[in-house]
Amino acid sequence: MFKIILSRLAQGLLVLIFLYTVTFFLARWMPFDMFTSDKSLDAQALQVKKAEFDLDKTYWEQYKISINKLFQGDLRDSGMMKQPVSKIIAHSFPVSFVLGSAGMLIAIIIGIPAGIIAALRKNSMIDYSTMLIALVGISVPAFVLGPLLAKGLGANVSFLKVAGWGGSFDWVLPSITLGLATAAYLARITRAGMLDILSQDYIRTAKAKGVSEQNIIIKHALKGGLIPSIAYIGPAFAMLITGSFIVESIFQCPGMGKHFINATKNGDIFLLQGIVLFFGCLIVLVNLLADILLVALNPRLR
Repeated sequence: MFKIILSRLAQGLLVLIFLYTVTFFLARWMPFDMFTSDKSLDAQALQVKKAEFDLDKTYWEQYKISINKLFQGDLRDSGMMKQPVSKIIAHSFPVSFVLGSAGMLIAIIIGIPAGIIAALRKNSMIDYSTMLIALVGISVPAFVLGPLLAKGLGANVSFLKVAGWGGSFDWVLPSITLGLATAAYLARITRAGMLDILSQDYIRTAKAKGVSEQNIIIKHALKGGLIPSIAYIGPAFAMLITGSFIVESIFQCPGMGKHFINATKNGDIFLLQGIVLFFGCLIVLVNLLADILLVALNPRLR
């Protein structure tokens, strides 16, 4: 187990170094920067501003400065918002985390039971109906589902708001929008995993010995059948948090998605680098936890 954790950490570190390097250079190759839209700056003032952020140096010199700052825990300041990038992330990440966590919880509550029921009722109307609904859930994108939920639920349920953040139930609609597509994927993955386990010899042996269906499912089938679902949940959770940009824009939630979009539009390279690196660390961490859980459940991986 310890060797596996060390191996995953080493792989994650290499991924983060590569991710940061690619983001660093791509951000500087954009055809504009954070001072392009400021018409009040003359050539001399623009040069002073660029020198303040080390943008007057070569890419390689900027990269070395950036790495040194990074090892000191300094993500630099946002050129547009005039605040430390770390402070912006600290203020906005809780919103994205709440939306992603609630969306993942909704996906698990809906997707896993639906997949199990579909597998247990293979080739029945329940199975066909469940998989059809899952297919529809996968096919409908968030930018279509979000407005539909806002119009259908937000406009008719008094305590649900279609936009804004700060109320007790403001997370509901964006979290449902995030969670439904993931629930659809999870249902299909769970069904496939359960069908694979239910066809194994030891399951047939247990049935032949007269073990009840309930005990077969709970004691034998679920542990192996849910392994593919658990493997998917780790990356899916990171995807929900990092991929909530569109949903945050639809429902006007002050999460990291807004800052990522603004940083890209305005050429705020330091904010862009900080958000990408933070999300990269989050994805590596969540995948590591998922790998540890899989190793604990699956003896063959050990």
